[in-house]
Amino acid sequence: MAEEKVFRLNCDVCDARNMREDEFEGYDRAEICADIIFMNERSRKLFERCRVSLSADLALDLGDEDVDVQIKNGAAEIKSGSAGEKKSVLIVNGMLSIAPGTQETLKQYAAIIVNGMLSCPKSLEPCLGKTVVNGKTEYYPDDCIILKKRAVIDRYFPVRAAEQAKYYAAKKVIMTDKELDAQALLQKGVRFVTPRVLVTEALAQSVLPMFDMETDIKVVPDSCCYMEGDVCLEEALVHKSGGRLYVDGDLILKKESGSLLGRMEYLSVDGSAKLPECLRAAFLESDAEYERILVQKENRVERKLSITVDQEMLKGYTGGICFEQCVKVRIGETVSAAQIRELLQFVNCAEVSCTGEQRSAVELVSENVAKISVPDDAAEKALEENGVNICVDVYHL
Repeated sequence: MAEEKVFRLNCDVCDARNMREDEFEGYDRAEICADIIFMNERSRKLFERCRVSLSADLALDLGDEDVDVQIKNGAAEIKSGSAGEKKSVLIVNGMLSIAPGTQETLKQYAAIIVNGMLSCPKSLEPCLGKTVVNGKTEYYPDDCIILKKRAVIDRYFPVRAAEQAKYYAAKKVIMTDKELDAQALLQKGVRFVTPRVLVTEALAQSVLPMFDMETDIKVVPDSCCYMEGDVCLEEALVHKSGGRLYVDGDLILKKESGSLLGRMEYLSVDGSAKLPECLRAAFLESDAEYERILVQKENRVERKLSITVDQEMLKGYTGGICFEQCVKVRIGETVSAAQIRELLQFVNCAEVSCTGEQRSAVELVSENVAKISVPDDAAEKALEENGVNICVDVYHL
């Protein structure tokens, strides 16, 4: 019996508005899996006639109107008059900021799809009926000047601040600069709108009138060093901080970091403390503040596009390896399931490729791994001989 010939399409965006009637001629069946598909009445009928198996998170009927499709990766912004004359669909993979006063501009979009975060004034909320956000939507007060999400207010800020201005920071305001002139800000009538403020003891009494009662207050010792993002506890960092450190992210401790803990007078981590098992007891005995402790292998491999784990690598990393934020990790066939359980760890990786015998061990030592794949060479070969398998970001039928 002859194998059936299958057309398989896997994509982020499928534009089927100009689909041909003979699109799937020569195939026994067709399967389409897409995050977003654009259709019209004609293509919808063709899908039914051709018996296409369709799976989509979002299907948009754009009709017969001439509509442009714009895809932007990273940060994007909608300003007044930025949409153009034609109707368009905007897809943003990242962060979309919508400026105040864009009510008329938003009418030019047939749809807006955000995979990430949307930030806009509260007054524009009624104008977002055609907007789909797969992530977070942040509304800020219309009368505010927008600062960075984590806004560091330094000694130069009072000079640049506007009279009677309100400033908005989505995450927090940081006031740890010992030379910050709080009285200058008060005299200008400056106010801040933010969920949280980080302030030193010396500045706390002076700056608190600039914040609403709803703002959470975190007071840290004077001369405390503020560090944004993930940092590793090393000699240079201890020297720079003078033993007083606030980490706005994760703190990474290596085996050699143990001797530095005793030199920390103040340590606060607004995130996770990532450390090897040999440092757990010492860290718990310290006065450090933290959200949670993550015990990890002694060695770390981070942010690799592609890396292969084999016996030679394991020999060079006694104490095990933690792979974090890697795109693809391949595990060699010679690596046993016992070695995986004992020596490996996968955190926030996009894909880990392994054999069927290794899979259960990989699952056991994985945290927030998007995909654990087991290549099937025989199945891939059969697919090549008996059909087509298309995997792309955007596909036009």
